[in-house]
Amino acid sequence: PLKARLIARWLDHLREQLLTRDTASKFKIEPPTRPMICNWVRTASREMPASIISGGYRKCSLDVLPPPSLIWLPM
Repeated sequence: PLKARLIARWLDHLREQLLTRDTASKFKIEPPTRPMICNWVRTASREMPASIISGGYRKCSLDVLPPPSLIWLPM
């Protein structure tokens, strides 16, 4: 789910560039900035339900869950 959310943001970034490009000149993809990527990761992780995060811990056979302050919840 996290990777799918990040891919969706990357595709939105590409679509925006394609829609605003100058058709008279050669198209060049501009990579996202580091702050932009950090924002994508932060937003995508906050959109993740706590059940998915805790399920990941169970799948890895981790008996100890992290403190609630470390589990990102949507705000």
